[in-house]
Amino acid sequence: MINEPSFSEKILQLASIIGEQFHILNLLNLLEFPIEKINEILTDRKFVLNFDEVNTFVYKFKDRKKREEILKNLNPEYINEIKSSSDQFTCGELIKTTKLLFESESKKLSKHHILGILVSYAKYLFDKKFYELSLNILDFIIEYIDKTTRTYEEALFIKASVHSRLYQNKEVISTCDKIVIFPDFIYKKYDLLVDFYFENGEQEKSLNIINDWKILIERDKTYRFLEQTLKRYDILYRTAQYNNILAEIKELEEGEVSLCLSFGTIYGEYTVAQFYSLKGLTLYAQENYPKALEALIKSSNLFKKNNFQRNLLSTYNNIAEIYKIYKKYDQANKIYQKIIETSTRLGDTDALAAATWNIGESYFFQQDYSNAESYFSKGEQLFYEAGTYERYENYIKLFWVKLFMLTNRKVSAKTLVDEVTMSAYERGEMKEYADSLLLKGELISYEGEDPSHYFDEAISIYKKLGLKSELMQAEKSKLKFMK
Repeated sequence: MINEPSFSEKILQLASIIGEQFHILNLLNLLEFPIEKINEILTDRKFVLNFDEVNTFVYKFKDRKKREEILKNLNPEYINEIKSSSDQFTCGELIKTTKLLFESESKKLSKHHILGILVSYAKYLFDKKFYELSLNILDFIIEYIDKTTRTYEEALFIKASVHSRLYQNKEVISTCDKIVIFPDFIYKKYDLLVDFYFENGEQEKSLNIINDWKILIERDKTYRFLEQTLKRYDILYRTAQYNNILAEIKELEEGEVSLCLSFGTIYGEYTVAQFYSLKGLTLYAQENYPKALEALIKSSNLFKKNNFQRNLLSTYNNIAEIYKIYKKYDQANKIYQKIIETSTRLGDTDALAAATWNIGESYFFQQDYSNAESYFSKGEQLFYEAGTYERYENYIKLFWVKLFMLTNRKVSAKTLVDEVTMSAYERGEMKEYADSLLLKGELISYEGEDPSHYFDEAISIYKKLGLKSELMQAEKSKLKFMK
């Protein structure tokens, strides 16, 4: 008797067939495979796995030993070819199975991953000239997917290509008309339409498309410049080089940002919204809260205008942070609760994690340490699930150190602060490094040791970074603990 393959085995077969290896990792995560099964799959030679992709995936596991176990057993060899068919599976069965998995999955973000797999499979079917099957699966994707994602526009482009092969002219045009956000897919749309109109005897429309194409190329120079600049600013922000960002922002805002906004395109407004979000965060870090709030509101208005819900959640979270600074905890928590509701509906685990953690901070600042610890634990676990824990790791650990100190768990605090000191220094996160030195100085003072060099180094870093309130706190701590 032949055993019927399980859901998970069918989906892994699908990922294998279409050559989308990274989707294997997403599926292993959302299907909650046991460690032993993950090891077996990752070391199986029939799957082509990139080491960096595996490394990213395994960091979703909280237990470091588990991560090391997976990486240790990883066989990173490549094979030249993956079989494109299987006696056990037909195209129809794979589509049916994947749709069933999508419908049974409760997590919205996991649903998005499954739709991403389906897009890749639709492309595979298109390449193999299974046009009707490809359209069937594309219609399913388009019905359910977030309409502000690249995956959505990729699905639309594949669909337009299928209609073009089938000479379904009205459908080609109506599908292409929906590709309006991301330049990379608009380029592909233009390439398709130029040939489409020419072959249908409409040379003038082909020339009009070429003219639009030329305009996009010029605009794209501005988009790409801003994307690169914002990426650089993000690195400067994460390493607390706020003055370097602020030194450039005014000129950028009056130049490329203003130009980008003048294009009147969705992607232009999306890029400008990202600029104002980062500007707001930088001003927040410099304690210029009124200006930070002004920038964040500009960002939220642009995200809201074009229905970029996920980005909007992040911006609302940062606005709530300012209310928290002003000790308006009830107002801040109302925003966080709204974010939790929306992020749960959207399946945005990162936004859910941030809002949950930040409610914990509200309780922490109100000295309700029991509720703070509860929300910190929930938020930390959600960051692991979202795969974004590593980005915020030192920030999170520093709050745990403070909580341990205030609840008489100084041994745990000391162990954790040593981890942060080493990690933050290695990663160039100088604010977190200085914060850890300050806390370390306070901890060793309880043991009768001289903490002066820790306080002095922290003070020096805060001065260099221009962090006034942190500097004031460090100087107060030095006076208090050096008595």
